[in-house]
Amino acid sequence: GKEPTCTEKGHNAYEECSRCDYTTYEELKELGHELTKYEGKEPTCTEKGHNAYEECSRCDYTTYEEVKELGHIYQDGACTVCGEKEQATIQYVYTDEYTDNGIQMVNPKTIIIPSNLNKLLKRRINLLKDDLPTMKFLTSVVLLGTRIDMNTIYSLGFENVEEIINKLSDMGYIYFYNNCMYFPNYNLLRENLLEVISKVDLKKVATDLFTKVFVDKMPSPIKSYLYNLLEDESNAFLEWEKLSKVNLHLGDFAAYLNCTVEILKLLEKPEISQLTDKHIDEYKQELYENIAHNLYDYNPNRVEDIAQITLSNIEKTSNVDNVVELCNKMINGALLSFNYNKALALTHKVLALIPNASINPADANFNIYFLLMSLIHVEILFNMGVLEECIDVGYKVLNVIDDKNIDVIRPDYISEARFKEMIRNCVGYVAIANVIQLKGNVADFLTVAYSTLSFIPRSYDIFIQLQDFILGRKIILDKNLLDEDVFTQVIYHLLDAFTSEDESPENFAEIVYRAKLVANKGMLRQLEVFCDLLIGYAYIRINSFEKASSIIYKIIKMVKFQGMLLLEHIAWYLLSELNIKQHKFDVAYGMLQNSIISADKYGKASDFILLLLKYNLFKVMMYMGQTSKAQICLNQAYYITQKYGIDFSFDISPESYASNLNDSSIIQHIPSSEVLDTIVEVHEEIITEQEGDA
Repeated sequence: GKEPTCTEKGHNAYEECSRCDYTTYEELKELGHELTKYEGKEPTCTEKGHNAYEECSRCDYTTYEEVKELGHIYQDGACTVCGEKEQATIQYVYTDEYTDNGIQMVNPKTIIIPSNLNKLLKRRINLLKDDLPTMKFLTSVVLLGTRIDMNTIYSLGFENVEEIINKLSDMGYIYFYNNCMYFPNYNLLRENLLEVISKVDLKKVATDLFTKVFVDKMPSPIKSYLYNLLEDESNAFLEWEKLSKVNLHLGDFAAYLNCTVEILKLLEKPEISQLTDKHIDEYKQELYENIAHNLYDYNPNRVEDIAQITLSNIEKTSNVDNVVELCNKMINGALLSFNYNKALALTHKVLALIPNASINPADANFNIYFLLMSLIHVEILFNMGVLEECIDVGYKVLNVIDDKNIDVIRPDYISEARFKEMIRNCVGYVAIANVIQLKGNVADFLTVAYSTLSFIPRSYDIFIQLQDFILGRKIILDKNLLDEDVFTQVIYHLLDAFTSEDESPENFAEIVYRAKLVANKGMLRQLEVFCDLLIGYAYIRINSFEKASSIIYKIIKMVKFQGMLLLEHIAWYLLSELNIKQHKFDVAYGMLQNSIISADKYGKASDFILLLLKYNLFKVMMYMGQTSKAQICLNQAYYITQKYGIDFSFDISPESYASNLNDSSIIQHIPSSEVLDTIVEVHEEIITEQEGDA
């Protein structure tokens, strides 16, 4: 299925007949924005402000508009607004008015300069139009690139070249270093030059460069660009084509990719079809296949768009192997950039291309690639927080692998160490998922893993201690469990942070940061971001609310994009803690309600997270004086503790909901002691009933 977003519709998982119109497709309406209102902030002399705005808690929608700082207004040596003393320095007054020379000295303390460097540069270049040789020389050298050696400069054949160079140097257009010419603000200079110089003069410059500088048979990207300036698409295409072949032969894939992008643009021109013996579609397909085969180091930030276009075109062919090969590279890229939504979609695409395959080596239809993709699938599901499915897929994989068959099923192109690492990580993902989902069987799971896979480290017993901690049991950390395994180190440090005798927020954050560094090194993305959230929590504990809010909101935006829903629920829980401490109960209520609704709707949140959300909602209801709703929340939270045997301390003392409030208008809404006594009695009755059943 596809989850709906604020502005886009989604749909449930569905089936569709390939022979008729039968379908179980059901569309889900878009959610609409979930807006939180924020007050405006007035700018000061030195700090920016912003208008009142609204921001969606689910997506990046915002009406935020920044207001520039006001700047000091000096009179008699002091600012009339804030009183700051005037410094004995030059004041820069920005204006859109400027003289022919661009800068005007008004008085010893004020310099007037144009507010836009682009305007100033274009104005100055316009002044060069009266000196055509200098204008053509500057255009020639700029078109040749960011650095020009003296031999190339002299080969251009300009008369009085030394005078031209001195003039341009004095005007600040060029400078020299190690006998080469360079340009300050090269891109801006090039852009304005091409706008100012006439098309006739530009074509003359380009023609002269072909004659005086370039060798006919040697391809160059500059030549291709010059052909484009001359509106000669045919020669530009041939130049890019020759250059692409050279780059591919030399193994420079990045340069080859740049050439291919330009070729694909030119292939849309009708005159290009006459330059190749192949049909345009056939030619494009060959390019896409070359890209797919040579995408060795897939960097999603640089080549994601062209990779996606390539995948779409290769899918039109019947070559499944090429599609799987490219998908695998794109999955690796998505994992490196932590884009788990993208990685999951590509994984499903690959798995769908291997029909009737089995991950069991004993089956006739066993497919090793299907097994490898399933291992990757477990990693993706864990990092997305889809833990029930992570456990399900992980069990299926681990049930068919043991010491006896591991060497037989390992592909030749994967080392023994790497293959065992993938399986060891799978055990770690499933173990943590078991703990978070309160399955209560992590010890049994590890016993089986130890007996069938001898290379699983005994330090994984740390997961048993993690389970005991979440269930509220007392734990004693054993330093002997620490080894080089990343899972063990991260969990050990996290448990140490929560159980350390030094309970200060500073010590807590310091230990959590150690866990973060290990998680980052081991590519355990979900645990790394969880550590970042805990550092935000440490700031809440020291009442540094602005810093904590900044950290947590940034994480929320990031995990939304990366598809890490579990961490999003934890982040909203921590923000509710922050707002409760600030007595912003309405804001905390909205956050908790939305998170609980989302968890119930999509069914991906752990019951332990729901316990924390329900308990915080109970506290908010108590502060707001809505005791009947508070009672419901308390009962729901308590039910979870009894269901899983969690020893959880509920604070239902009346003093807890009155002593922290300073505003008398809020205190009067706190329920009376009689009402609170009723809640306590009901709470105790539930305990008694549970004990009687036991």
